[in-house]
Amino acid sequence: MAIMTDVARRSISIDGLYNLRDIGGLRASGTSTRWGTLYRSDGLHHLTETGREQLARLGIRTVIDLRDDEERTVAPSRTGGLTFATVSSPIFQGVGSVLSGPNITLIEFYRALIDGFAEEYAAAVRLLSQAQNAPVLVHCTAGKDRTGIVIALALAAAGVDRDDIIDDYSLTQDNLAGEWLDRHLAMVTRMGLPITPALRALVGESPRRVIADTLAHVEVTCGSAANYLLSGGLTEDELATLRRVILNDPL
Repeated sequence: MAIMTDVARRSISIDGLYNLRDIGGLRASGTSTRWGTLYRSDGLHHLTETGREQLARLGIRTVIDLRDDEERTVAPSRTGGLTFATVSSPIFQGVGSVLSGPNITLIEFYRALIDGFAEEYAAAVRLLSQAQNAPVLVHCTAGKDRTGIVIALALAAAGVDRDDIIDDYSLTQDNLAGEWLDRHLAMVTRMGLPITPALRALVGESPRRVIADTLAHVEVTCGSAANYLLSGGLTEDELATLRRVILNDPL
């Protein structure tokens, strides 16, 4: 697929980040997503001084932090000295409000997020639609679940190719493998929880089937990603602006 030839270009190495990439070059009905306009990543709380200098070179204007109040307090972003605006747009307050237990599957978790937080997802996508915010970086803690759904909804609503959306989501698992995943599984162990296959998946996996199911679930319940976002309060004008912001002009 075309997207896979651009993986090296899209992946960005920054000291203290594990899951940063440019969402440029994805196919969309005769055009493609713009380079240097929309980025996604894991949390910025491990950024080093070198990483801050590297991040500054991207020219990001706005950072959208999807984490809740407690997460931001416990792991504040290390972005001192950087000039971008940071906007808090939490999807939920406390993951316990969504997770029914440590054995919930990723598919069940994502369906719960879709069913319970349409207004919150629409609010995050609204920020992406505002041209004055671009270039934009969206992140949560892993850059996998909340971020993955925001990006998938925005791309689907803009008409981006389904396979490219799924391919982009699936890249996260390899990015988090190793140091990031080991650190977070150790945190889970210190909390006294056993590392079950389901819990390991929740922490660090991003299978293609999960985001494919999420998009299908959105279509079954609302007809389309665009309709889902409209149900959460996004307007038709904002959807049109979103497309203009993240897509190149048609060929």
